[in-house]
Amino acid sequence: KVSAYLRVKDEINTIEACLKSIDGIFDRIVIIHSNENDDGTIEFMHNWAKKHSGYEIYEYPHFVLPAYSNLYNEPYKSENTLAAYNNFGLSFFEPEEWVCKIDADQVYFREALSEFVNGVKYQGQDNCKYALRGYNTFVACSACKKVMTCPSCSISLTYHSANHRLMCHYCGYSVPFVDACPSCGEHNIRYSGVGTQRLEEELQHRFREAKILRMDADTVGVRHGHQQALSAFESGEYDILLGTQMIAKGLNFPKVTLVGVVNIDQQIYNDDFRSSEVAFDLLTQVVGRAGRSEWKGRAVIQTIVPENGVLKLASKQDYKQFFKDEIVLRKSMIYPPYCDLCLLGFSGVKEDKVYAAAKNFLEELIEKNNNAEEPLKLIVLGPQAPRVSKINNKYRQRILIKCRNTTQFRSFLRTLLQDFDNDKRFTDVAFFADMNPLTAI
Repeated sequence: KVSAYLRVKDEINTIEACLKSIDGIFDRIVIIHSNENDDGTIEFMHNWAKKHSGYEIYEYPHFVLPAYSNLYNEPYKSENTLAAYNNFGLSFFEPEEWVCKIDADQVYFREALSEFVNGVKYQGQDNCKYALRGYNTFVACSACKKVMTCPSCSISLTYHSANHRLMCHYCGYSVPFVDACPSCGEHNIRYSGVGTQRLEEELQHRFREAKILRMDADTVGVRHGHQQALSAFESGEYDILLGTQMIAKGLNFPKVTLVGVVNIDQQIYNDDFRSSEVAFDLLTQVVGRAGRSEWKGRAVIQTIVPENGVLKLASKQDYKQFFKDEIVLRKSMIYPPYCDLCLLGFSGVKEDKVYAAAKNFLEELIEKNNNAEEPLKLIVLGPQAPRVSKINNKYRQRILIKCRNTTQFRSFLRTLLQDFDNDKRFTDVAFFADMNPLTAI
């Protein structure tokens, strides 16, 4: 947070520097707003801590930043909203050629590799984006079919070849890798999934003369490591930049001529209602890293569904058509912007106690709303466990409320939370309320 604050103060980042336009903001600033809003970087918050979101800053009257919420809230000004990109010096860099390939190879695809050869041969630079850290995303036993999981979280362990350990990316648990199954003792371990470490190894094997820079949380964890790595790539010390979403946006490397995205289907077919929007934003951003000078750009996307509408619209940088298609789905399913979402989270060391607390909260919510003089119109989903149901030995439950974020609803919710906090039966259950979370999974 301090680093981001200082960058804003020094006006290093254009969008962040917009905050300086408010007189005296540095005397009372409580939120530092990042320049991205679809990969979690917009919020400085812990999953179970008090929520401070910068998302609503897009609707702050001092700024006219382009956002999908603006297109919905002011449809008659949609042309001006899109034109706001130019007001902030932002422009679209559409690649000369966009290729989507079906490929069964889980490491990489031949078309992209051949393009990397051309990029290195002609002294261009390449940018490859991949989402998963580690060497393999999980390890399983072929004999007993059990996946090696974290004992404190309901998530598989990731194999990291650098230190030969299995690691949990949620709680930090790690254990040395052994080739014998801890459950049955058989020496029949197999690897599945591909992480950035394995992709780096594959690229290095095929391009022995190329200098490859990998950027993920494991390689740029030290202070200023992120900026130092980018500066090294910009100066030409490396030929290929490989990394997670941190290399997808906001970078300007004139020599980059090719961008590759591995396994975009993982994001497109995610089970969050914003998955298509996030994938579209990611693709339109990442392909804009290539062809930013006199050299033409090329984008190669790995997918098993090349006819997907999100891919087609992203290739054309067609924001308006994507909005028209996406808003129809949002309306039919009653998701933002046609409602607000309130996520209620519960966690504790006893699984049955956490579920009982969430269920009791739901029953109180229904009863008090039904007995109110002016009942609120609510759609309540849950309680149910999130995708990762246990983190750091604490079980989790959630309730999702489709509502309108009005004064009446906030007062109603405040009363419920206060009553729950005073309930002696659930003193060992932590809870929080998050209005309009970035993800509902």
